[in-house]
Amino acid sequence: MTSLLDSLLAEREWLLADGATGTSLFGMGLAHGDAPGLWNLEEPDKVRAHYR
Repeated sequence: MTSLLDSLLAEREWLLADGATGTSLFGMGLAHGDAPGLWNLEEPDKVRAHYR
């Protein structure tokens, strides 16, 4: 089964995504000035919860 993302990328040259992930992570405890990407290593359960 092909995912929706795979289908969209096959049809289009580019895809625009909402950048509100950082805002959501701030609401979950990410401190201002911290790199949101590091939460993939430091707080993986919180990152998974965001996407669920």
